[in-house]
Amino acid sequence: MNAWSMVQALRALMGWRPPALKFTDPTMEARFADSRKEARLNHHLVSGAVALVIYNVFLAVDTILVPDAVELGWRIRLLYFTPPALLLLVGTTAFKKDVLALPGWLIDTIVMLTGIGAGVSLLVIVAHSQSPLATTYYAGLMPIVIYGNLVQRFPFQYAAVFSGFTCGMLVGRVVYAGRPPGSFGWQMELSLVMLVLLITAYTLVMNYRLELEERRRFAGSDRAQTLRDALEASRRAYARLSRLDGLTGLPNRRDFEAHLAQAWAEHRHTRQPVALCLIDVDHFKAYNDRHGHPAGDQCLKLIAQAMASAVSGGGAVLARWGGEEFIVMLPWATEASACRLADSLQQAVSGLSLRHEASPSGARVSISQGLCLMAPDQPGASVDRLISMADDALYRAKRQGRDRWVLTSADLPLNELTP
Repeated sequence: MNAWSMVQALRALMGWRPPALKFTDPTMEARFADSRKEARLNHHLVSGAVALVIYNVFLAVDTILVPDAVELGWRIRLLYFTPPALLLLVGTTAFKKDVLALPGWLIDTIVMLTGIGAGVSLLVIVAHSQSPLATTYYAGLMPIVIYGNLVQRFPFQYAAVFSGFTCGMLVGRVVYAGRPPGSFGWQMELSLVMLVLLITAYTLVMNYRLELEERRRFAGSDRAQTLRDALEASRRAYARLSRLDGLTGLPNRRDFEAHLAQAWAEHRHTRQPVALCLIDVDHFKAYNDRHGHPAGDQCLKLIAQAMASAVSGGGAVLARWGGEEFIVMLPWATEASACRLADSLQQAVSGLSLRHEASPSGARVSISQGLCLMAPDQPGASVDRLISMADDALYRAKRQGRDRWVLTSADLPLNELTP
C-alpha cells in the first residue's frame, strides 16, 4: 500500500460514522416500534421475573463477601427492591393491554430504572461494609450490565444511559470512597473497574449491533410487504379492469355471463323469472361512417352512461355485449318490471338527442331492444335459450322499424308484447 492509499484510507476512517439507529421516515419508525412492542413487553416480564430470582439468590454471596452488611442486604433486596418489582411484574401482567397503550419510551424508561436500581443497591451494600472482600463485590455489577444490555436488550439509547450511569457510579465510588482495612488494595479495585468497563463496552457494542440488525431485518421485511401490497393492488386493479369494458367502463361480456350464471342458479331455487334485454344501437355503422370513429366511441360512452343511470338502484346489471350491443339482466322480474325497464332505457337514450345524420329511421340516435322473460324451472329453460330468445326479440324489433322494444317469454308468442 502506497502513501496516498494510506492517506485515503485514513480519511475514510475519519469520516466514517456508525449507522443511525432511527429510520428517517417517522411513520416507518412508528411501525417498527409498534411491531415489537408486545413481544418486548412479554420478554421484559419473563426475563424480569428470572432476574429478580437471581438478584435475591445473591444474598448467599452477601454472606461471604460482605458479612457485616448482610442485614442491610436482606432489607434492600427483600424489603425495598423485591416488593415494588413484584408489584410491577404482577400489575403489568394483569393490565397488559393498558400497559401496551402507554408510550414505548415510558415502558423502556421504567425497565431501565429497574436495572439502575439493582446497580445502586449493590453499591449501597458495599458502602456499608468494612469487609476485606468488599472490593470484590464490584464484580456484581457485571451481571447487571449484561442483564440490561443483552438480556433485557434495552434500546441502544437507553442502554447507553444505563451503562453510563452504572459505570459512573462505580468510578465515583472507587475514587471518592476509602478502602476497607485489610482489603486487596487499589490494584484489585482498578482491575475490577477495568473489567466492568470492558464488559460494559462490549455488551453496549453488541446491543448496538443487535438493534441495527433488527432494524435492517424490519426494513427489508417492510419493503417486501410494501412490494407485496403493491402487487396485490395491481392484481386487484387488473382483475377489476379485466371485468370491465375499456371504452364504456361497464362490465364486459365475460363478467356479465358470470353474473347471469350466478343469478340463474339462485333463481333455480326460487323459481322466479329472470328478464334479459339485448340492446342494439340503430344504424351505428352508418353513424361511424358519417361522423367518424371517435364520435362513434363518444356516442357509445354517452349511451352507456345514460342507460347505467336508468337502471341504477333497481338490481339490474348492465354490460357491453360487444360492438354496439349492450345487455341488461333484471333478476326477480315480472312482465311489468321488464316493460318498465325497457321504457326507461328507451327514454334514457332518446333523452340524449344525439344527432344521427345517416339514420334512415330518424335524425337522432335510437336503440332497439329485445326482451325475454324466463324462469329456470320452465320446460326447456336454459341460459342459452334465454339469450337466444332475447336475440330473436331484438331481431323482431328491428324488423318492425327500430327505436322500439319487443318482449317475449317462454309462455308468450314472440310479438305478444310491444310498446
